[in-house]
Amino acid sequence: MDWSLSKLIRIEKGTVGISTSDLRSLLSHYGIGDSERVNALVRLAKSSRERPWWAPYREHLPSADFEKLLGLESEATAIETFQSTLIPGLLQTQKYMHYVLRGIAHVMESSESADVREEVRLRRQQAVLLGDAPPMFKVVLDEATLRRVADDEQVMRQQLLHLAELSTRPNIVIQVIPFAAGPYVDSGTFAILSFDSTDAPVVYLENAWYDQLIDKDDQVSKYKTLLENLRKRALDPAASEQLIRKIADDFR
Repeated sequence: MDWSLSKLIRIEKGTVGISTSDLRSLLSHYGIGDSERVNALVRLAKSSRERPWWAPYREHLPSADFEKLLGLESEATAIETFQSTLIPGLLQTQKYMHYVLRGIAHVMESSESADVREEVRLRRQQAVLLGDAPPMFKVVLDEATLRRVADDEQVMRQQLLHLAELSTRPNIVIQVIPFAAGPYVDSGTFAILSFDSTDAPVVYLENAWYDQLIDKDDQVSKYKTLLENLRKRALDPAASEQLIRKIADDFR
């Protein structure tokens, strides 16, 4: 290939892309001649040089791991999440989101930064839930999340009706842990992202002070077990939708 060692290392680490001509030569050297496989890899090489939709917002993103999350969401075939205090960002209405981003999560930030965060969240909803091949999105919520008033009762009613409508989509499953299920142990907000390829699942943790991506198999396995135990305490999707609509009616 007549490459320097440093160029090879940068390509292998993913710090630089690879041209399609170099890629074809490399695949030939590796003995990969299947046209379907070659064309798929060439398409990936081309797309890797395109700027992601969040590139203009980089300076306003909360962390490097959050930026990685945006990229992983675009590749995920399934996203499973647990929330005990807030409606997940991907399912928030703009008014609920507006209240959360300004009144709770980032009170120390400027209004300009909050505006950008809101724009990023709306773009993220479009990219993940309205894309050509949206992932299966499974959510487990605590009933307290549905009853905790954000801003005012009308905002909550609109949010809950929006949640109920989303739950009727074939790729969105929402389950609620009712108060009647009793106390339980959780580890805060987290999401598990799975992929069709050979890539292993990852966990994204988020709280008020930091966020973190976890890819170690033993730790990911613990969160999978935790989510399954939480899901066993939850109502089934149909009963969960009924409860969401009932609480929405309480906010009339």
